[in-house]
Amino acid sequence: MDKYESVCILAQNCTNDDISNIMVKIQDKIGKFSKMPVSFENIGKKKLAYEIKNNKEGYYLVSQFEAEPSCISELERFYRINEKVLKFINVRRDD
Repeated sequence: MDKYESVCILAQNCTNDDISNIMVKIQDKIGKFSKMPVSFENIGKKKLAYEIKNNKEGYYLVSQFEAEPSCISELERFYRINEKVLKFINVRRDD
């Protein structure tokens, strides 16, 4: 299993319930490919460098986890179909 870090930016109109639901769904997606716990950090609402889909601010979620490489394609698919997700990036960590 490889170590990964995933960062996603959520729309500025997300409520705390929306953020919690997305975190649970991400954890479920990763849980299918790994038995290791997922650590989440909600960095909060930050100003974006440029406007994305009429959003000048966004909520940043950072997750760190260990999983099989096939997990990333499933996670990216979830990010793409979720209308609350503005941007995302997944990176394999070398530590």
